[in-house]
Amino acid sequence: MRISNQHIIGVQKAYSQQNKPGKAEKAGRPAREDGVNISPEARLLSVALQKLREQPEVDARRVEELKAAVKEGSYRVDSEELAERIWAELGSRNGS
Repeated sequence: MRISNQHIIGVQKAYSQQNKPGKAEKAGRPAREDGVNISPEARLLSVALQKLREQPEVDARRVEELKAAVKEGSYRVDSEELAERIWAELGSRNGS
């Protein structure tokens, strides 16, 4: 097997070319950096999805129980408790 220096010279040339500055660097300008722009619609969608994830899951069994109670006429609403909850909800929305 014969080994020649020609291969070594080719490798040296390849490495020396990699270390040469590019056009932007030659001109004294910094290279542009990559970036991402997110549209307002995408931001809104992201917020909406996050809020949706924060919502409690529906308890299907409880919903069916309430439907049956309403259908039977046995479902009763405590109007005082309902008014207190509405008032509390309005207060939390208004920052009170």
